[in-house]
Amino acid sequence: MKRSIAMASVAFGLIAGPAFAAVIGPVKPSQVVVLRVSGQGTNCTPGGGQEADLQVHPDGSIDPFVPPLGYGFVITGIDWGAAGNPPDEYVPVAIRLPTNHPGGSIVFVSGSVSDGAGKSWGSAIVPNVAVAPGTPICVGVPGQTQMAVHGYYTIYK
Repeated sequence: MKRSIAMASVAFGLIAGPAFAAVIGPVKPSQVVVLRVSGQGTNCTPGGGQEADLQVHPDGSIDPFVPPLGYGFVITGIDWGAAGNPPDEYVPVAIRLPTNHPGGSIVFVSGSVSDGAGKSWGSAIVPNVAVAPGTPICVGVPGQTQMAVHGYYTIYK
């Protein structure tokens, strides 16, 4: 009986084969991406905000954001700054994907409290928001002065 169980265990182990875990996240430095907002009239409609339309490369150069063909983008973080808001009030920052839904699809919201001069800034970890190829990434904060979206490319299936 014990021999039968042992043989069955070995057989199942050989049939099942080794288990492999898939990597979730970038596997090459070239997949890591930082996006910025150009501020050149790239307003997102409907719903407001501006499109994160520039890519900052590792050498500091900046080009229009154009994902490689067949690749999606996964958002992992956001940094922002704002000015001109009421002092000591919560200032929200949002990421959304424009859709036919009124206001688009909000996929992440955070924020910070402005200081006495009405300035606010912050950073937030974003829980892996997947963006399909060709879908604009819209970001917004009242009084926006700066914005950076962090993430990585991945094959879109």
